[in-house]
Amino acid sequence: MSSFIRKRAFASLVSLLGPVVMVFFLSRLTGDSASLFLPVDATEQMREEFRQLHGFNDPLLTQFGRHVWDPLHLDFGASIRRARPAIDVVLEAFVWTLQPAVITMTLVAVAVAVVVIAVGLLAAFRAGGLFDRIAPLTSLIGASGPRGRIFGSPSSPSWCSRWAWAG
Repeated sequence: MSSFIRKRAFASLVSLLGPVVMVFFLSRLTGDSASLFLPVDATEQMREEFRQLHGFNDPLLTQFGRHVWDPLHLDFGASIRRARPAIDVVLEAFVWTLQPAVITMTLVAVAVAVVVIAVGLLAAFRAGGLFDRIAPLTSLIGASGPRGRIFGSPSSPSWCSRWAWAG
């Protein structure tokens, strides 16, 4: 049991730290941040002040340490582009993202309910008919998949067993 927990803990650590490391170092490959954010005609003094203000002059490992440490303490910093707290920018966008997601999920749930009720009514209307034979078969196929899904999901046991590090 402890071997299983160790494997899962390691897989979780890789899943969490992998993207954090990749995002940090890939964002540094885009070039000088001062050149990306400041106007083209910015003076060298302005660029140097920008780097100093945002910590881009610090060694790379110090920057990475801040990149990991600050969010762990719920300090998400400031949005450079919008000059306000980054959490406010994210929460503002979250509202606009959540709204279409809820609408989409509601429409899908209603559509599925309508189709299921229609197929059920057609199956009940003609006992022994085509819909009466197809409805239980499709229910069985859908319920037989991992976690009740036909294709499963990456977190389902059937998917995890395909990857040695995840199972």
